[in-house]
Amino acid sequence: MISEIMSNNRTYPDPSGRPLDYVEISNLSGSVVDISNYKLSDDTTTIGYTFPQGAVLQPYGSMVCWCDSQGGDSYASFGISKDGDETVYLY
Repeated sequence: MISEIMSNNRTYPDPSGRPLDYVEISNLSGSVVDISNYKLSDDTTTIGYTFPQGAVLQPYGSMVCWCDSQGGDSYASFGISKDGDETVYLY
């Protein structure tokens, strides 16, 4: 499930130190969940990020997906509106 969406982030930096938007995905079950090839997007016509092979969520664990409009292998290629008028989809 999508457990948190952060836009206009100023306090929680990515591993390189940049304060990017992010989406947190959580596993609410007591089992490991393989999310390989799950997709994340901010619209219904394009895919902003595909989780790589081997991506798993541990029982009751979570994972942050950073958003950067420049994209890249480990970042979703969209930003999140700070106005709250946007939907984020997990497929």
